[in-house]
Amino acid sequence: MLLKFDETDIQNWASFSGDYNPLHFDEAFAHFAGLDTVSIHGMALMLPLKHYVSQRLRNWRHGAVWNARMYRPVLTKSEMYISHSEMNEKIYFSLRNNADCARDICGSLSKIEFKNKFFMRNNLNVIIPSSFIDKKKREFIKIYPSITSSWIFLESLVFSEVLGLLDQCTQSQEVSLTRYTRKLNTNKLHMHVTHVVELSDSIIRSSSDITFDHVQFNIQCLDKYSSNIGDYSSYKLHVFLNKTHIFNVKFSLLSKAVSAVK
Repeated sequence: MLLKFDETDIQNWASFSGDYNPLHFDEAFAHFAGLDTVSIHGMALMLPLKHYVSQRLRNWRHGAVWNARMYRPVLTKSEMYISHSEMNEKIYFSLRNNADCARDICGSLSKIEFKNKFFMRNNLNVIIPSSFIDKKKREFIKIYPSITSSWIFLESLVFSEVLGLLDQCTQSQEVSLTRYTRKLNTNKLHMHVTHVVELSDSIIRSSSDITFDHVQFNIQCLDKYSSNIGDYSSYKLHVFLNKTHIFNVKFSLLSKAVSAVK
């Protein structure tokens, strides 16, 4: 399966998520960072991978875990292809550059016993009201009409809102997106390293026209440390739909100050 990524893919994800990281838009800045040109958002790259493997979830009657690691930036105008293999009820997938066949993203999809949890209140809790979800769902369908899995839309929405809240994740408070205006920290570059989604069987089986009456999630910082290449951090999100635990997201970022890049 061949894929081509260009400036339209960058603009589409930025329009949906609000992520206008200069690595994706400013060619001079990308050169400062050591790239030949601007790169594609990690989440935009993972969308076709999620859609590709999600078709294999239709016959599963239990939870699943989608696990991916990003090895290097994918530059605009890159021609990529998806490869996959199956072994012992586990699907292995990769996104490879057609020019050198190197893996830019690789990961797996496997079965798990999803464990429902009660909502934790010792971290930053975020409420996404249904009116906001409906608005973003219309945007998502317009931009990505072929992606119909409910979990892919909702996980994309939750992740895009998280980026503007990371500095607050150690605070025990409740935030409603009706009162919150997302402001990404433009003094920092966040580079996606790993991404894991643990899915309940209920969200896997849900139809594309599911009603998102009340979505709530909390942000838990798992680890943070500094190194000579930047600041590493990892987080976990527990996501609830109508007070039912439906999936978790675990991801890690490598962050650099803009001044350090320049």
